[in-house]
Amino acid sequence: MKNNYQGPSLFYWLLAFTGCRKQEISALEWKDVNLDRGYIYIHQAVKRDLQNHLMIGKTKNRSSVRYIPIDNKTIAILKTWQHRQHLENAILGLPNNHHQLLFTNNKGGFLTPSMPGKWLIQLEKAYDLPHVTPHGLRHTYGTLLLEAGTPITDVSKLLGHSSISTTMQVYIDLHPVTNHKAVNTLATLAQN
Repeated sequence: MKNNYQGPSLFYWLLAFTGCRKQEISALEWKDVNLDRGYIYIHQAVKRDLQNHLMIGKTKNRSSVRYIPIDNKTIAILKTWQHRQHLENAILGLPNNHHQLLFTNNKGGFLTPSMPGKWLIQLEKAYDLPHVTPHGLRHTYGTLLLEAGTPITDVSKLLGHSSISTTMQVYIDLHPVTNHKAVNTLATLAQN
């Protein structure tokens, strides 16, 4: 990502580098982001109430409440975004406080659930990228962690899955074992 810290780009940066659900990112407030210690705290999500109004509610499940570490590049990008957001809010006459959402519509309210998908389509067209959904970025995050050797228990916790079996079902189905290491391990054991 270049030094163009527009909301849509940063939204997708966070999806790709945290594995969060879009509803969780949409509910992030600055009080949930610790730039000094390098983590975000996921404990809420944007939902619709019975009258179809957007609101902040609970996460998908209890396991979805979690702390997610963020890297130094993400911290730097978030600091720049926070500064820019404060300036824009001052111009628009909107308040700046620790309950401020990281991502809002142009009136300071909640993003509609369809907005991240619309942003992504615009980015894909502008940069001639292959189509991917916001949830697909979550799967990419999980896949890359597993392929890098991160224990499945850690990946499951980072993704906020209710059980390791959920993580296994999703990622084993997406990525069948093609490495001969497992089979060769058994052959080596049989030789000994």
